[in-house]
Amino acid sequence: MEPESGAPPPDETEETHERLVLPLLLPVGVFLFAALVIYGLSRIYLEISSVEIGDVNLATPLALGVALGILGVAWYFASHPRAPRWQVAFTGLAAVALLTGGGIFAAVHEEEEADETVVVDGVAPTPGVSPPLLVEMQDNFFVFQDE
Repeated sequence: MEPESGAPPPDETEETHERLVLPLLLPVGVFLFAALVIYGLSRIYLEISSVEIGDVNLATPLALGVALGILGVAWYFASHPRAPRWQVAFTGLAAVALLTGGGIFAAVHEEEEADETVVVDGVAPTPGVSPPLLVEMQDNFFVFQDE
């Protein structure tokens, strides 16, 4: 039997889908996901870089954990090439949710700033006014003089 005159043959529809999805949409989707991962992780690492436990900066173990997690997920999907779609979707949604949550935490979290006042010769500077600094330039050196 011949296909109806208005509907394209099934092979053409599948071929068009493959020509559009694989070469165009898949790389764009992977690029956008990678950009989200890079931006989200950079925000998180920058925010927690000031947090230390003992002598260890907290960003370092987190980066190691994220790297091991990525390797573990890649190993799982490489060793199970026919993994159910729900596992792939759940993994992607979990990654997006964790990055979004961490990015929101990094954007909202405010660190208390210590009030650092430099006292020179027993006199604290007034806010908004910096003391004048005189610089004398010589041949190969500078001489800084305080008033």
